[in-house]
Amino acid sequence: MSLNNKWSRKRANLVNEQSDKLTAKIERAQNKLFKYITDTFLPSLETDANEALVPTDKMLFIPSRLDSYYDQFNEEELKPIVSTFASDITKLLKYNQKYYDGVKPSDEHGQIKESVLGALGIADGNITGGSLLYGVISDRSAIANIKSTIMTAISTGLAITALKIILKQTITKQGGGLVKSLFNDRLPDPYVKVDRFIGQKYQVALKLNYAIYQGGTIGTSRDFCIERNNKVFSREEIAKFGTSADKWGGYEDNNGNFQGKTNPYEPFQDLGGYNCRHFLTYISDELAFTLRSELGSGRS
Repeated sequence: MSLNNKWSRKRANLVNEQSDKLTAKIERAQNKLFKYITDTFLPSLETDANEALVPTDKMLFIPSRLDSYYDQFNEEELKPIVSTFASDITKLLKYNQKYYDGVKPSDEHGQIKESVLGALGIADGNITGGSLLYGVISDRSAIANIKSTIMTAISTGLAITALKIILKQTITKQGGGLVKSLFNDRLPDPYVKVDRFIGQKYQVALKLNYAIYQGGTIGTSRDFCIERNNKVFSREEIAKFGTSADKWGGYEDNNGNFQGKTNPYEPFQDLGGYNCRHFLTYISDELAFTLRSELGSGRS
């Protein structure tokens, strides 16, 4: 059971391809951050004959030097990533509009677009201050972590080789890395979550009652998603996902718990839980009854 629609496919491809590209960009960015700190910044620090870091008056200037670099890093790496995402969301809105026009023509597109872009903080292609996206480029937690690590290492006379090991773990590995953690905290699975948000907006505006749980399966797909993949569900059924009232399978127990379930869990936005790339494609009643005949039984 599937939906073979040009715009639905384009939407899904955009989400999957750009999600992968975003992950790659984030990894490159944090590797660049690590390389600068270890190859350029650390050699400027003073050490003794045993390569142990030595406190000097220059310690006073270390925080501001690191802040200056992070400002440059923000301009050259983080802002372009966020700007590309903002541009992609405009394209994602277009693909959704094309798809839902084929489901049920409407004049709600402009209002939905304004609502989605406003929620993200995108105005005339720019990121507005205090918005969700602005939070990514204004967050200073990554450089604060690095500064604290370096200053502690200097004050305790840590060997510079040991500091490099600690920084590699901190910047590129722990929690997936500092930049990845920043995005995960501020904007987790952004393409997936925004596409689901757009779909919900159309579902409400067009009064659509049914959706197909789409996204395919891979070797690491959870039982919850395998059970639901390419099946049609009513809004009432989706609302019961993750609860003991759900009649479908893929659970670890009778309480509605499944592998990867988020806390809190919102079925229309979270679907299969952490890192799930499935999405809901809302469809007309007529198509729903064709794809799953028992839904239309008893209706005139």
